Amino acid sequence: MSSAIDNIIESIEDGKKAMMKITVRGGSQSQFECIYKKEQAPYFSLVFPAGTLPEHIDERSNHPVAILRQPASLFLNATVVESRGDQTLYMVAAETLDPASLREYFRVNTSTEIVASYMTSTQEDSRRRWTICGQTQDLSGSGVLGIFDGEPKNRDNIHLEVFLPHNNTTINAVGHIIRKKRLRSGKWQVSFHFDTISQKHRDAVITFLLSEQRKQLRQNVRTADEQ
Repeated sequence: MSSAIDNIIESIEDGKKAMMKITVRGGSQSQFECIYKKEQAPYFSLVFPAGTLPEHIDERSNHPVAILRQPASLFLNATVVESRGDQTLYMVAAETLDPASLREYFRVNTSTEIVASYMTSTQEDSRRRWTICGQTQDLSGSGVLGIFDGEPKNRDNIHLEVFLPHNNTTINAVGHIIRKKRLRSGKWQVSFHFDTISQKHRDAVITFLLSEQRKQLRQNVRTADEQ
């Protein structure tokens, strides 16, 4: 009799783009693009571009995997059963992941424009409205950390606009503050969790993260070659 995780794995189409956060022995982690290949559920394979898989993958750890599909991406915790050559990992799915936990799994350090604002619905409360501008420090499908030129005066129902430069798109979300800290420069470091974001905009963020990570990996390779 099939289990729930078997049914979920069976529903994933062969050849879907995916993203895996790999832990190597010693604890360091990196994110990698790959392609999903069907196997007998709950098993599946991930195929990586040549020369990208790290050595000494920790096969005892759970590795988060994002399957990028419509209308909603799927997020799994999986373990490595074995390596098959230098491009393929044979995996077994353990459980699905709540998208709310994505910030701890798939995020990229990146600087881009962000605007946070609070708008009231009544004219008499208009004095409570505020808008602050800033730059992101890291971004994920479920939240953002940024440096702002002023302090946010509310913790909840904050409208966020984040510019994604790879295709000149601005995504919108409503979120709440996880933490905020005043910096010596007088600016504020603020971490937001997205409470409301459309699947279209969440997927746009993930696509941007993949693009940004590719760019950062290319830059790291060039830097290493120059040393």
